[in-house]
Amino acid sequence: MLTKIDELDVSDNHLSGSIPETMGECISLEYFSLQRNFFRGIIPSSLVSLRGLRYLDLSRNQLSGSIPSVLQNISLLEYLNVSFNMLDGEVPKEGVFGNASALAVAGNNKLCG
Repeated sequence: MLTKIDELDVSDNHLSGSIPETMGECISLEYFSLQRNFFRGIIPSSLVSLRGLRYLDLSRNQLSGSIPSVLQNISLLEYLNVSFNMLDGEVPKEGVFGNASALAVAGNNKLCG
């Protein structure tokens, strides 16, 4: 795996499948964008291992399940976009989730909170 990479943007590439749990091993990652693809399944909790992550865009995929509450523990996370997926459950409240201008969750009809 690419443990030393600090930016990964694979937006608009018609990629599909699930987001690998091993993405959490990319500990140098600061910018991670998977927007406008066909990723499905859950958001892996292993992303909490990305302690230097500042920007995470998972919007416009087919992700389902809840937003892992452990993502609120990524202290440097400044922007999170999970809009237009099929997410459900309650939106966590701490960390980036407490900053409305840094969080985008529109288009997930089953999210609450």
